[in-house]
Amino acid sequence: PITFNGLVMGKVLASFLYGILIAFVPLLVGLLGYGTEVTSAAVLAGGIVISSLCFSALGMLFATVKADTPPKVMLVLNVVRLPILFVSGIFIAIAEMPYWGRVLSVFSPLSYCSDLMHYSMGRGNYFPLWLDFLALAAFAVLFYVISVFRFSRRLG
Repeated sequence: PITFNGLVMGKVLASFLYGILIAFVPLLVGLLGYGTEVTSAAVLAGGIVISSLCFSALGMLFATVKADTPPKVMLVLNVVRLPILFVSGIFIAIAEMPYWGRVLSVFSPLSYCSDLMHYSMGRGNYFPLWLDFLALAAFAVLFYVISVFRFSRRLG
């Protein structure tokens, strides 16, 4: 028998490793195809690792959504994923957003990931680096704990 904690951890770790591997695709395209320069390899590597862990835990949280068909899960996923994407600083720099956008960006884990990637490529950052790493770790723990709780309630 396996515990719910072990079940969720195994799924998160598998997704985490896949996330790290798949992150190399756009990185290689940027480096080889567009001549992107990495100014801080340590921040880039750390950002990829902590972001992969965070978003793997977020994916696990979405796996706990009680739905009888995949389109219902996708609906919930898009309701969360799209706002996170638009307030993260990917399309518009966080510093250039209106006040309400900057406030909302604090609640998006993608904001901190994007900030780390910008910094690692010499494009500056909005949040302090320690906050980027701390926020992503906190989001990962939060998503993981909620996932374990929801799986144990749903299956237990």
